Amino acid sequence: MSSASPSRFRIKLTVAVYKDKKLVYRNDMMVPTLYDRRSEARAHIKKEIRDRLRNSNFFISPRVDFDLVRYTQEATCNTYLRYRILEEKARVAAPTLNVPVYSQKERSGDISATTESEMT
Repeated sequence: MSSASPSRFRIKLTVAVYKDKKLVYRNDMMVPTLYDRRSEARAHIKKEIRDRLRNSNFFISPRVDFDLVRYTQEATCNTYLRYRILEEKARVAAPTLNVPVYSQKERSGDISATTESEMT
C-alpha cells in the first residue's frame, strides 16, 4: 500500500497592473475547480488564453513572467495575466474515534452513554 496520497491540481491566476513600468497592483486568485490530472488544468488554461486572445483586447505578453497583456491607449498602464498550475495533496479524513456521544437524556443522567460507532 502506497503512503503517498493522490495529488490534485488547481489553477492560480495572477493579475498585475504596471503603470510607467512600476507594479501598482497585484492579485493572486485561485480558480475553484480541482483537476485530477495536470493535463486537464493545462487544457483549461489553453482554452482560457485562446478565448481571451479571440474575444478581448489581450495579447501574448512579451514579458516571460506573464502569459497575456492588455495595453492602454497610451501604453503607460498595462494589465498582465499569469496562469500557474499548483499541485495539492489530497486530504485524507481522520479515522473515527470511539468518542462518547451524549444525548440530552444521557447528560441528565437518565441513561448510560453510547459511543458514536455503537449508534450506527
